[in-house]
Amino acid sequence: MRGEVFWIGESRYGKGARYGVRGDDGETYWIDEQHLGAEAAVPAPELPDPGEPLAKGTRVQITRGEAAGTLGEIFWVGESRYGRGHRYGIRNDDGETHWVDGPGCEPSDAPAPPRTAPPAGERAGDDFADEFADPPSVGAADFDDAPLPSDDDLAFPEAEHDDEPPF
Repeated sequence: MRGEVFWIGESRYGKGARYGVRGDDGETYWIDEQHLGAEAAVPAPELPDPGEPLAKGTRVQITRGEAAGTLGEIFWVGESRYGRGHRYGIRNDDGETHWVDGPGCEPSDAPAPPRTAPPAGERAGDDFADEFADPPSVGAADFDDAPLPSDDDLAFPEAEHDDEPPF
């Protein structure tokens, strides 16, 4: 097992030190000094080939974490920030977004729920459709031809000056 030492103290179970190690698998291990070795003595783990990433638009089921069992569609594909592999942005059927590393999802044959047409005058997924449906037009008549003010036209408040420096 590989891991990172996060605590060192005196062993209560014999002579020497005892170590708290957070394993690469996420588990915490408490190890006596005689059972701990340098990383150089441990062979590097073989990482599985991540293969080709799933395509955008693929219907998947999330298999790990709090969202396990959730169905959705991949809308973003990139490289994982946590080692070799792929990372996916998945939008579930309710429109919520989930970020999942490659092993945390798998393709699904489950059908997507039917999409309903938005009411007349609205666009799907646009909460501000009414606000931006007909933007106001701006023409030359909306601007006057008055010149912009110069520095001489601007009023500045009088500054107060003391004879002595502030320090």
